[in-house]
Amino acid sequence: MNEKNIITGIDSEMTKVGAAGYRADTDGYERLIQDGIVKVFIPDYNPAAKRIKYDFIHPDGRTVCCINVKSSKRPMFMKNFERKKDCFYIRDGRKSEPLDLKKTAEYILVHFCPKQ
Repeated sequence: MNEKNIITGIDSEMTKVGAAGYRADTDGYERLIQDGIVKVFIPDYNPAAKRIKYDFIHPDGRTVCCINVKSSKRPMFMKNFERKKDCFYIRDGRKSEPLDLKKTAEYILVHFCPKQ
C-alpha cells in the first residue's frame, strides 16, 4: 500500500471558530488558540505573544496554521485537569513526556540553574 500525506488545512474549522465567538478567519483562529489553549493550560506563560508565533501558509490552496514556540528561560508548568494539578513536561523527539517530581527537580537544576 502506498500511503501519501494529504494536507487538509483548517478551512473546515472556521465555522467552529465563528461559533466560539471569534471571527471566522485566521486572526480569530489564532485568538481561539491563545485564549482556549495557552491561557487555560499554560497560564503562567507570559507574555505568550512574544514566545508563540503563528504563521498561516496556503499549500495546495488550503490554509495551514504553523505554530512556532520559542523555548523558555524558566520552567513552565502545564495545567493537567485530568490529574488536577500542574505538571512538568519535556519534549522527547516528537512527543511530550510528563516528568515525576524527582525528574522535574533534576531537569530544572540542570537546564535552568547551570551554576548548581
